[in-house]
Amino acid sequence: MNKVTSFLKKKDLYLGIVRYLLAGEMMGYGLLKAIGLQAVFVFPFSAWQRPLEEAIGSQLTWAFIGYSTWFRVLLGLFEFIPAVLLLFRRTTLLGAILLLPMTIGVFLINQAMELWLYTRWLTAGLLLLNCLIFVFEWQKVKALSGIVISKAGQRRYFLLELIINSVVVCMLIWIITYRGYYNKDERNALTGDWAHHHPYEWTLISEKINDTPAPHRLIRSYYQPKEIYSEINDSVNNGGGFIKYALDEKEHRLFFKFIRNDRNQGNYYTFHDTLSYSIVADTILKLEKINDTAGGSRHTWTFRRRIINENRYN
Repeated sequence: MNKVTSFLKKKDLYLGIVRYLLAGEMMGYGLLKAIGLQAVFVFPFSAWQRPLEEAIGSQLTWAFIGYSTWFRVLLGLFEFIPAVLLLFRRTTLLGAILLLPMTIGVFLINQAMELWLYTRWLTAGLLLLNCLIFVFEWQKVKALSGIVISKAGQRRYFLLELIINSVVVCMLIWIITYRGYYNKDERNALTGDWAHHHPYEWTLISEKINDTPAPHRLIRSYYQPKEIYSEINDSVNNGGGFIKYALDEKEHRLFFKFIRNDRNQGNYYTFHDTLSYSIVADTILKLEKINDTAGGSRHTWTFRRRIINENRYN
């Protein structure tokens, strides 16, 4: 009993230490973001020139947060202003409530993106300090909860709400799961394992018209779920349209449909290509097209397969 009494007498002291520690750290990080000294660019700068596949978590995080100046400043203010409220006893609880989404978010980002070990421990400590304020201010939290959550007398339609909301949530889950735009589990001989982040990249290594080698071109092809085809080429992208493909693995036929939108007329134009394909030793893809309108010329492409994120296990 004496220990409890002693603790209650020193509660304001302990609370003061907690809120000043939390406020000091969050004000510092908030100011760094707001004035442009944190999350400004990927370090080292050479990382900007590397593919996303090769970027580590800290580089991806910094590039994302630092992409937009106003967004970075806003994040800084969301950390700085609630931290200032912690400095005053009358606004301590308000500051802790406003700061909680930030401390949770920063902690989860550090863990998920596998950032530096010391920042993971630091953000865990900041979240703990934030939660300790709610422990010290438990009576206020309890009173506030009674205001936010409706009393028993206002639960007249609770069962009806529960049934309706359960149906709505289940329907939404069904639509997203079974009728979603992307089915990552969809696989064929060209897609690779998209579900586990190991799709195939097919890089052009040779091109011939009849038996004459064509000038070298950059083409990297990606066959995605939902029969979507994309590529990196000498013109950077696919142009003013998108490409769908279909694969007939039994007949070894590959069908392309290029869809272009005419902005002036608002119509869609589609162009179709049919190619035969073969895969050699699982790593070489050969495509062949017979052009009937050019005297029966034969156009062949040879691609080499690479498994993206081959050494990644999550």
